[in-house]
Amino acid sequence: MKKIEASSKTFAIAFGLLYLFFFQEKEWISYVFFTLVMLTVGISHGAIDHLLVNPTIRGKELLLFVGKYLGIMGAYLLVWVLFPLVGLLLFISMSAYHFGQSHYLNEVQDKKFQFSYFLTGLFFLLLILWADFEQTSAIVGSVLIIDGYQDYLLYAVLLSGFLSIISGLFNFGRSFLKSLPEIIILALLLSHLPLLLGFAIYFGFWHSLPSMMVEYEVLKKQWPSNRIKKFLFQLLPFTVIALVGMAIMIFFLANRVSSDTLIFIFFVMISLVSAPHIWYMDKFLMGNPQN
Repeated sequence: MKKIEASSKTFAIAFGLLYLFFFQEKEWISYVFFTLVMLTVGISHGAIDHLLVNPTIRGKELLLFVGKYLGIMGAYLLVWVLFPLVGLLLFISMSAYHFGQSHYLNEVQDKKFQFSYFLTGLFFLLLILWADFEQTSAIVGSVLIIDGYQDYLLYAVLLSGFLSIISGLFNFGRSFLKSLPEIIILALLLSHLPLLLGFAIYFGFWHSLPSMMVEYEVLKKQWPSNRIKKFLFQLLPFTVIALVGMAIMIFFLANRVSSDTLIFIFFVMISLVSAPHIWYMDKFLMGNPQN
């Protein structure tokens, strides 16, 4: 699995470099790559949260899980509708913690390291937003006007990056030092990429795929044979439901709102799915019982 992760990250970095050197004027490449990542590992890595709760879950227990999942999504949707700025800040905060946690999947997960997770994820998220500030500003403009704040965002990037390094060294020592070259290379690449491509590379290859491989390593114990096939089969139901729901919403809105607004709405939909996923995934990684 480590070879798969290393190979996929190498591919992602190579793709990003190829884009920078040869295809920067072809904006459609970013959209295609972003779509492919979301259709494959992006959405599907959260489609088996119910199995992380209980690998044999079914019947009433599964319905109760789905009810809780939809309840969290519904509550968060209300936050977006009533307090959109709070919804945006919650999304950034939750995602920062969740993405940062993915950098330490090979370490012992512990609550005392949670601030390190948050700082690491926050650094990369803010970096991606700062790197393409013009599009970031256009997308979040309906919720928060950030024109003229690019320098302040850069200060936040530098501060979170510095603190994440200090925290990483303090909590993980040599293992963090070994990962530091990868972090630097990734940060340099993301600082030059457009928003959607940068997010797709980071979200897909430094979060979704590593998380999916951890899920597979745990769940494969339930299957004596054809493990990969059975794992992929388990991903399908909720992946299809999520994709169909998002596709219907995007189709309905496509000719009614601007492209930037449509992208923002898509990220809102992602945030709704992410809220319960982040909760259950953290419980799973921390080794606590799921209720």
